[in-house]
Amino acid sequence: MDAKLEKLFSTLDSIKNFESRYGKVIRDAMDYVIDGERMGRTRLAEVEKAEKTIFGIKVEAYLRHEFRWKRGSKLDFYLIDIEFDSKATIGKTWMIPPEAIGEICLLTRINEDEMFFQAGLLRANPDMLTKGSNQDKKKSVSAVGKQHIKWLIPNGEIPT
Repeated sequence: MDAKLEKLFSTLDSIKNFESRYGKVIRDAMDYVIDGERMGRTRLAEVEKAEKTIFGIKVEAYLRHEFRWKRGSKLDFYLIDIEFDSKATIGKTWMIPPEAIGEICLLTRINEDEMFFQAGLLRANPDMLTKGSNQDKKKSVSAVGKQHIKWLIPNGEIPT
């Protein structure tokens, strides 16, 4: 049992209107990156690779603002004496940087085709990650790791 992860899960799970507020964060980050009025785009699938990175950055920033979470000294967030990292994907997995290995990560995944999102916690221990890494030394959450995600929001609706 991971006491810190359980404590963080319990705290996040008790936030009033957590799912709807989180969904609004997702929508706002999507709208920011898509920038439909100026760019004529309607979906994240149309944005450039670098803009997908910006999506993750915006999710982090908007979560911090919406829930009034503090910035950690090493990781993205600090709440109830626990630091944790934010990772978002519009794909099927998350990329975990070296500084977040062994740490708790708040994982956000969106499925734009079906307009749903997921949010959960995972302790990104090496046995939850793939063996290989990319050029930035980031590792993906493995199939085993995905089975260990503790879902706060298993199937949230992205607002339109």
